Amino acid sequence: MQTDFYIVYDAKADATLAWCVAHLLGFKQTHGYADGRSQDAFYNSDGTVLVSVTGDRAKEGENAATYSVSYQKFTPGLSEKTILAMKDRKVVCP
Repeated sequence: MQTDFYIVYDAKADATLAWCVAHLLGFKQTHGYADGRSQDAFYNSDGTVLVSVTGDRAKEGENAATYSVSYQKFTPGLSEKTILAMKDRKVVCP
C-alpha cells in the first residue's frame, strides 16, 4: 500500500465530495459514519485506487468541515467487500 494523507482547512464536506464526484469519473462512491465522523470513499473497479474523505466530528448527516483527504494505491487491489467494510472501520478478511 502507498498513501498520501492531507489535512484539509476551510472546506465543507459537501464541497470536497462534489469535487471528487466531478474529477473521479468512473469511480464508485461509498458513504459511512464511524467514531463521530463521516467516512466517504471513491474507488476504481479493480480496487487499486482509493480516495478517502473524512469529515470533522459532527452529528451524522451534518455538513461538517472536511478533516482529511487521503489517496491510496493497493497492489494487489482490494475486494469491494473489503473497501465497503473500511468505511465503517471494520476488518474484513478476504
